[in-house]
Amino acid sequence: MTDKIPKANLFELILRLEKESGKALQVDCTVQQGTFLFESRTDNRRTTCEKVTTGSTFTVNAGSYGVIRAYPSPENQTTAPKGSVKVKTSAGQEATYPFPWEQPPASKLGNIDECKTQEVLYPDVMIVGSGPLGATYARKIITDKPAAKVMMVEMGAQESVVVGEHKKNSVAYQRDIDSFVHVIKGALSTLSVPMKGDSKSHPWPWAGGNHNSAWVQRGQNPDQNQYTNLGASAATRVVGGMATHWTCATPRQLKGLERSELFTDKEWEDLYKECEGYLGTSRNEFEGSIRHQLVKNTLKKSFTEMFPGTGREILSLPLAAKRDPQNPSFVIWAASNTILGNTVEKLHLYPNHQCTKLLTHGNEVQLATIKNLSLTHGRLYVCAKKNVVCGGAVLTPQILYNSGFRCEGTSGPVLPKLGKYMTEQPMAFCQVILHEELVKPLDPEHPTFPEWVTPELKAKIVEHRKKHPEDPLPFPLDDAEPQITTPVHPDWPWHTQIHRDAFSYGDVAPNMDSRLVVDLRWFGMVEPEEDNKVTFSDKYCDQFNMPQPTFNYVLQEAARERCHRMMEDMIRVSLKLGRYIPGSEPQFMEPGLALHVCGTTRAGTSRDDSCVDKDSKVWGVNNLWLGGNGVVPGMNASNPTLTSMCFAVRGANKLISEL
Repeated sequence: MTDKIPKANLFELILRLEKESGKALQVDCTVQQGTFLFESRTDNRRTTCEKVTTGSTFTVNAGSYGVIRAYPSPENQTTAPKGSVKVKTSAGQEATYPFPWEQPPASKLGNIDECKTQEVLYPDVMIVGSGPLGATYARKIITDKPAAKVMMVEMGAQESVVVGEHKKNSVAYQRDIDSFVHVIKGALSTLSVPMKGDSKSHPWPWAGGNHNSAWVQRGQNPDQNQYTNLGASAATRVVGGMATHWTCATPRQLKGLERSELFTDKEWEDLYKECEGYLGTSRNEFEGSIRHQLVKNTLKKSFTEMFPGTGREILSLPLAAKRDPQNPSFVIWAASNTILGNTVEKLHLYPNHQCTKLLTHGNEVQLATIKNLSLTHGRLYVCAKKNVVCGGAVLTPQILYNSGFRCEGTSGPVLPKLGKYMTEQPMAFCQVILHEELVKPLDPEHPTFPEWVTPELKAKIVEHRKKHPEDPLPFPLDDAEPQITTPVHPDWPWHTQIHRDAFSYGDVAPNMDSRLVVDLRWFGMVEPEEDNKVTFSDKYCDQFNMPQPTFNYVLQEAARERCHRMMEDMIRVSLKLGRYIPGSEPQFMEPGLALHVCGTTRAGTSRDDSCVDKDSKVWGVNNLWLGGNGVVPGMNASNPTLTSMCFAVRGANKLISEL
């Protein structure tokens, strides 16, 4: 890519005081040109940021640190900053640091001060996260503003040749879907691991002696109550995010029950159509499957008897997928690469780069702190005109918390509902082996050969019999799996997926013919409750040295009652198809396993009920947008990605209008 992002040197003076030192530092500043920022952080991880002018004076107390950063102003990126900083200790020591410098000055105050030269980039837009929501923002901005320099930061690696491609776009996985389970397991990193009782991890659990030396490993969470945890909630850190292994199910939310009223019906219709176009959503890609039609027609007939006159439907599941025209047995599953399309050629992608902090002063993000995870101490800064964080429903508020955003306080940015009103879909699951009486009639010679079998499907069965007369099943070896749904309905307020797909669970034994296996997954909904939330620790860090998330998630009575009705419904439907596989009998799955956490940075009408407005712009910050399922504000049972993309399109349109 020849159109590079402008960059310059940033000069950094770091002042650290140990808690036990009892000292304090006074920092006096003189600024002649460029931008100077002072960041301070206390031992409770609260970050504050202030713009520095001549005469600015700051204090750094014991147990905290302060950083002066000087860099070229965004309006004059080629002119180095100029000024000086005088530091005076409570013991009477003094040191002066002129900006800029050719080489970082050596320490002048012992182990208190350190000078570094870093790099600062000046894109028009910085996007954090490379999943479907980050890709949606990137596509919209690059399409509408071709000259804009758009930088995308992703803490994971690029594991595919095509940027952000679905990993299931492999012949090996499509011929053996159960082998893909291990890919999903390997991609997911659990977010909060409770520690049983008061025990802590110890490097020598077999050793006796002083147990006060026990320690907590990163990723383990002593603050997590195991009974209020979303124990299966996880993140995928890779270019493409969870879209590298998602199911690609893209249902629309139901008006009046799931769908937010922030947009009009016309706006929702336009947004859904645009996003479905980006993904290539279709209900037709599995219509030519014998198994798909068998399940679909069996349930249509059963529903007429089970739910007469209710209008409850059996439909093909809307999927972001298409058949390869050169090889119709191969499905191309959509992911971030599908959304980006040709705009990826103009995107500046930074894999293995972690956004840890947004330095905000007044109503603007001034700088973003980026770690280069490929280097031991690699770091750069980004001074973007506009910033978009799409790190996921947990990792996005984590970045904000680490940046000093709090639910209350008098210093730093305040978002009273940050992390609150969290929802996650309760989930029921089972697997069945198709009834013999459903499969046997598919023999063309059978006296009750089904009327729904089209000539094309019959020809497939006949051809398979000729090629494989020893096969007791009528399904060709490349016959596609079923992909069926019963949409969310006021009387049945849950989303269903009746199919055969790979998740982090539900793989079948190699000696079982998976052509007979059908998975049933029912996704429920919960009302948004302010006390259902994710909070972040000032004491413990996760494995990426960010504040450890802790979940508080409790189902209220109405949600519990719905869950039991949902389970009863799944059992009734499943018994029409087959008998349960041992170990996969009807069961509620561990909270968080749906991986559909929403609401943690919800959209709304004011700072009092939300974190962002209906354009996904953070309240009180002029150049910061959020994207992801966390923005979706209400209760929902449908897969949320398509709806989250609608919010992203709306947000991108607003951003573009202000760029």
